[in-house]
Amino acid sequence: MSVLALCLIGFAVYVARKRTKGVLLWRRIKLASAVCGTVGLVLFFVNFEKTLRDTISVRARNFAYAEFIDLKLLVAERVSIACAHTQDGRQAALTCSDLKNIDEELVSQVVRDDTHPFAAVVNWQKNPDIDQFVKEVNARLAIINQAIPAGAEAHSFLSDEDRIGLMFLSAIFVIAALAGSIGEATFQLVRFRIEAEAAGRDRA
Repeated sequence: MSVLALCLIGFAVYVARKRTKGVLLWRRIKLASAVCGTVGLVLFFVNFEKTLRDTISVRARNFAYAEFIDLKLLVAERVSIACAHTQDGRQAALTCSDLKNIDEELVSQVVRDDTHPFAAVVNWQKNPDIDQFVKEVNARLAIINQAIPAGAEAHSFLSDEDRIGLMFLSAIFVIAALAGSIGEATFQLVRFRIEAEAAGRDRA
């Protein structure tokens, strides 16, 4: 890329030094350079904005996954402990059943598809043994639900190859703009020197 930039700029300077006439031509080149520079910057900022947005979205999705897995393990632990005492009586069996229902409500597809947030867990049986645990689960689900909308934006419409191509294209436009601007400036400098030398000879 640096070699291309040097070649284009060098060519522009060479042409400008050779062609000391054609002000209109170089004005058009300057205008084209401004357009190329604008297009190049727009492409660069589109690529930069999308890359930044995807980076934030991926982090949000990974956070949601990590929180979900941690919550799932916590519920599974409580289920295994409660269901190990089902023979202790009807209340123990009811607690085991309620915790299993909570575990079944926590499906990874919600985090994976980013379609909708988790619904709050409800203690339908009014089981006092799990009332505090249900509040803890809902608090954890609220945190996960906050991360799901940001994680949904992780589906980028630009692949890594597209981003590289877009960055390369924006660089070409910017280099072309620099080459045209430097060429036009060189032309003006050479033209000024010629006019200055001619004015000096006339005075002599």
